[in-house]
Amino acid sequence: MRFYTISALLCAVGVLAAPSSPHEINGLAVSEDGKCGGATGQTCLNSYLGDCCSKTGVCGEGFFFCGIGCQKQFGTCIPTYKGKLVSQNGMCGHDVTCKGSKFGDCCGKNNWCGGDARFCGAGCQEENGSCDGGWPWSNLVSRADPNPTCPKSNDTIYTSETGNQYKITCYLDYAGNDLKMVWISSNKIADCLAECDATEGCKAIAMSGTACYMKSKAGTPVKNSSVRNAIFVGKAANSTSNIPSTTSTTSGSSASSTSLTSSLTVSYSNSSSTSSSSSALPTSTSPTCPAANNTVFIADSGATFLIECFVDHAGGDLKSVNIASNRIADCVNACDATEGCIDISMSGTACYMKNKLVNRTTNKGIRGARKIKDAPKSSSSSSVAPSTTSSSSSKISLTTSTVSSTSSLKISSTSSTSSKVDTANITTSSTTVSSTKTLTSSISTSNTTNPITTGRSSSSTVSVNFTSSLISSSLVTTPPIVTGPSSGISSSTTSGGFYGNGTTSDFSIRPTGTGVSTSVITTTTVIISPIGTGGSSGISSSTTSGAPYENGTTSALPVGPTGTGTSSSVVIITTTSSSALNSSASLTTSYNLTSSITSTILTRSSNSTISAPLTTAPIVTGPSSNISTSTGRYPNTTSTWDFNNWGGISSGHPVATNTTACSRKPTSTATCVRCEGQPGSDKYCGLTINDDSYAVAPKTCNTVEFSIDLTECEVAPDGVSRKALCINGQFPGPLLEASWGDEVVFHVTNSMTRNGTSIHFHGIRQNYTNEMDGVVGITQCALPPGQSMTYRWIAESYGFSWYHSHLTLQAYEGLFGPMYIHGPKSANYDVDAGHLIVGDWSHIPVDDMYNDAQVAGVRTMDTGLINAMNINSLAKNGEPTGQRYTVPTQFVPGKKYLFQLLNSAIQSTYKFYIDGHKFTVIAADFVPIVPYETTVLSINIGQRYEIIVEADQPVGDYFLRFDNQNACATTTNSDDIRGIIHYEGSAGVTPNSTAHTYPRKDNGAGGILGTCEDEPLASLVPVLKKSVSSPHQTVQHDVAVSNSNGINLYRWYLDGTTFQANWGDATLYSIINNDTIPTYSGDLAISTSLGEWVYVIIESAVPLGHPIHLHGHDIYILGSGYGNYGSGTTLNLDNPPRRDVAFMPGDGPTGQGGHLVVAFFTDNPGVWLMHCHIGWHVAMGFALQFIEGQELIKDTVTDTCFLNDVCDSWRLWAKEKGIYVDDSGV
Repeated sequence: MRFYTISALLCAVGVLAAPSSPHEINGLAVSEDGKCGGATGQTCLNSYLGDCCSKTGVCGEGFFFCGIGCQKQFGTCIPTYKGKLVSQNGMCGHDVTCKGSKFGDCCGKNNWCGGDARFCGAGCQEENGSCDGGWPWSNLVSRADPNPTCPKSNDTIYTSETGNQYKITCYLDYAGNDLKMVWISSNKIADCLAECDATEGCKAIAMSGTACYMKSKAGTPVKNSSVRNAIFVGKAANSTSNIPSTTSTTSGSSASSTSLTSSLTVSYSNSSSTSSSSSALPTSTSPTCPAANNTVFIADSGATFLIECFVDHAGGDLKSVNIASNRIADCVNACDATEGCIDISMSGTACYMKNKLVNRTTNKGIRGARKIKDAPKSSSSSSVAPSTTSSSSSKISLTTSTVSSTSSLKISSTSSTSSKVDTANITTSSTTVSSTKTLTSSISTSNTTNPITTGRSSSSTVSVNFTSSLISSSLVTTPPIVTGPSSGISSSTTSGGFYGNGTTSDFSIRPTGTGVSTSVITTTTVIISPIGTGGSSGISSSTTSGAPYENGTTSALPVGPTGTGTSSSVVIITTTSSSALNSSASLTTSYNLTSSITSTILTRSSNSTISAPLTTAPIVTGPSSNISTSTGRYPNTTSTWDFNNWGGISSGHPVATNTTACSRKPTSTATCVRCEGQPGSDKYCGLTINDDSYAVAPKTCNTVEFSIDLTECEVAPDGVSRKALCINGQFPGPLLEASWGDEVVFHVTNSMTRNGTSIHFHGIRQNYTNEMDGVVGITQCALPPGQSMTYRWIAESYGFSWYHSHLTLQAYEGLFGPMYIHGPKSANYDVDAGHLIVGDWSHIPVDDMYNDAQVAGVRTMDTGLINAMNINSLAKNGEPTGQRYTVPTQFVPGKKYLFQLLNSAIQSTYKFYIDGHKFTVIAADFVPIVPYETTVLSINIGQRYEIIVEADQPVGDYFLRFDNQNACATTTNSDDIRGIIHYEGSAGVTPNSTAHTYPRKDNGAGGILGTCEDEPLASLVPVLKKSVSSPHQTVQHDVAVSNSNGINLYRWYLDGTTFQANWGDATLYSIINNDTIPTYSGDLAISTSLGEWVYVIIESAVPLGHPIHLHGHDIYILGSGYGNYGSGTTLNLDNPPRRDVAFMPGDGPTGQGGHLVVAFFTDNPGVWLMHCHIGWHVAMGFALQFIEGQELIKDTVTDTCFLNDVCDSWRLWAKEKGIYVDDSGV
């Protein structure tokens, strides 16, 4: 038996500094802690945190605070932006400043705080900090921690045994500048730093799993939840410094060869006439937002435009045109060709041209650019007739403080092995070109030694733009972009699009196919040996001649780094019309991928040929040496009702590409004989409630076919209208009904415009049908808009449940519906009165509340709904009030009525009862239980119960109630979530029945406000008795759940890692195609063998309960209670409660945490998710997955082509739309 421990700890979230002397406005205290509203008696007016009091009672200054639901009586609802928040997580921009932050005062062009030239140089945002520089290390906390870990040690200083001091930075990646990679079997940051100490020139490390990457410097930071970093900051006191000296490029003194700063200046010449130009800002050749913010773009005419992301100049419109390519460059060129146009604003593909700059506003949905320099006037000394053909060579002038020489590069048109470059004797190979322009580049450095052989640089970038089929390696039509120091041939470029959260184009991307064949017109190879002993092969090139490849990146992708230290070549690929991309060798190859598409992909033909460019690049051993793994991000639109763009992430884990080797198992053509080999011929073939549904199901030979269409919609369940997501045009979706043993064929069409999706069938074990579990990133990739798919499974369980989207928060926006599998009951009834689905509801989309939830935890919901109905108790005169749900079946005295209950909430736990009535509970989730009688029933998120109510009260009208347990999470008017039951012959009016009175605990806590609890485990006795084996093997697996205060967000961590799914590379997909388990979430993929008992202990010191759901199994609840689990805790192994959602208690009023001990038997090969069912928590990473019987998983998948087709379709759509994942993904 395997034994897993999950210990949970939720740390306090840091609060921003407040004014030292509190004061009042209008009799209300000015908020100092960010909270506002009637419950606090605080106003946001003149609060340092912002003047607007949001619907959820938080002060701020943006739309989420000042928009819908803003509480104007506790502030204002007009954004003033009079102050800025000090960055708490290193990010800056908009309302967040770096000034005074511990990360440095400068807000860099990529919206990160820092203190050196990377942040305070070109593109520094003066309005969001200071551009004066100054490293912030003195502000960091020094802590003698012999074993730094993440996130615990974030932003602390670690002193190594040699006296070197390093700043620990968790979950940020500083891409590039790799020296070498080694494996650290201990997986400890300290041991990786010991390797850095022993490696000459190492100034930073990045750890991904047990891979330790040593770097010569820290590059631009990129958020990455799987990377642990440390940066050298100096020597400890009384230590001898061994920091290599550095010299400025303007200094004339010599310097150690271990540190080199260089700059590249560019001029263009024609014959003997030369004209030079330079820009204080970096240039972008294919601008995207936000990567190209504050860079300049040269239009086709030569005019210069400044890219201004998220800036809109209202008014001054000349006209608008549609830009089908959705590229800023095309909009700018359209403006440049329009008389009087000096500014553009792009919203989607709409390009608005303006003749004047009016009001400057911030708008996240706008990409702007304004002209800052007209096109240069042509002259005979600088222009070249385009038809002229000549032979010329590229020329690079290398200048040091003591030596000046002129040399040029050797250019070859074929792939070749790398060779050492000798700067004293560099030859030139000229080819015929369609222009006479040549490039003269000057590399200036203060290093007196050969800068190409110092071992400091491992990257070289060449920018190329060809427009003729006659191509020369010496022709460059735009200046190479200079953004950072380099000791190689040229500085690294930022001309690539914003693919990796701000990283430049020097990291690996595995292309997933564009749907068309890639045509490579010309390939030119620049042969450069990796310098010195470095292990990086991150030599990249950029081109602007083709269409953007992905998320705005230019069409040439970098060579995939392998981290092996082997030599690599630069491949520069150019094309006149289509995208091109390069492989890890100096050879470009195009492949045609022919897939046989399953007929259930309704929008694609059954035999489609897809030409997809593939590469062999980083799809090799291990993670890349450039750690950056996040995908490119486009900002969400700021429209009130727009939903997130759902996307996938790139990672060091190889994305499977061998999808041509898919298979479909043949469908049996034999005639199904109903109840064949079974004990009877009745509805359930003689099987009863006493038969083991884990082992047998009726052979009904019946197929239930069901079709749903997912759309955006508008609903008003309590009279207040808002946008939502609907199924077949309704909220919630229609009832799926089947019987025990039926085959269910469930067709899904995604007609949403901006959301990928999936459907999960909650509680269905999917026995040997893992691919039908419907969890994005786990068992399938996201289904893109406009496509359809089909799920097929056998109803081996019976009872009441629900189907819902399993992609982030979609279920709580409306993508769910009830599901009832008819089966035997443990008690008799007369009338099935139907289901009662309770859930919390907000008047704004939960997507819009997610940011608040990350900062301050669970939110206060506006109301609760019963079957999507309730009144709006806050309605004022003339406002819509909604209506209460009324049970359509009238009670007849003496009759017994069956109800099915479900809690579909995002955060709320309820107490259910019917005024004046007792009832009998007969099933918990999909498990029939020994009937027991009660008057009040606790129901947690995702849980279901079946109950039988006897109509034994006087004829009248009665409320049925779902009282919210506010100790779990709060809801406005939490005791007003009510429905109505009418007896036959009653007045049929609004009831005046009496509510239940809750007992109080000894400590004074109690009532509806004071409890957060589950049904007593002793009451939940399964009818079918099963016992759990005693441990025969104990495997300790420590898993910690906490939130990271380091980035000021609630995040749940297991083994120091927050769970992350990849929508484009599902775990099951990777196992089928690569036989590997993705490492996106580190150790959160736990492998188990078949035929053994797995124990999982979940414990928390936090006074907050968690409903825990396991896919693919019912879990046996062995014990739970307050406080931590101890060795003396008694576990119930004899017929313990079984269900698919178990509750770990947490008592908020008394400050106690709790523990939960569960077990399951590994008899179902597959990839099964285990997660907290509080929507915010699973979105924040409270999840892990069990890889059960990996060696048999592939054999259980009926249709791997189905699996591959969905992933291929998603990646094609995601690449086109530029989507991103901003939470756990599940």
